[in-house]
Amino acid sequence: MELAKLKKFDVLGLAETWIPGQTCVRLANGMFLYNSGKTGDARFSGTGLMISAEMNRKVIGVKYVSDRIIQVLLKLRASKTLRITQVYAPQSGRGEDEYDAFLEQLSSSLARPSTYDIVLGDFNASTGPRENGERFIGNCTS
Repeated sequence: MELAKLKKFDVLGLAETWIPGQTCVRLANGMFLYNSGKTGDARFSGTGLMISAEMNRKVIGVKYVSDRIIQVLLKLRASKTLRITQVYAPQSGRGEDEYDAFLEQLSSSLARPSTYDIVLGDFNASTGPRENGERFIGNCTS
């Protein structure tokens, strides 16, 4: 949170927040923190968006998809909308089924129309040569 004081921003994506539940909190600095975490044990999960007070006035909806996906919908001028999706993907060691389920959930959450979309976050990508049997890692060239 101290880093947030060094730069001006309107939206900051957060991964691995470790905050349980689905919450919106106004922080002491005036920023709003939207968090989507697990209920109960919050370790190693949670995703969120920190939004400036000025930008928060444009928020017309929040979708707490899961502890790995959160979305805010902003009202722009002339009936245009901007959907910002923050993700925190499963780590590579978690198995293909979990990653496939995450991708399906992400795809489903983006199915509803919006004028503009921004998807950001930690996709837990790895670089380097592809190992036998890997589906999600490509060749890495410098």
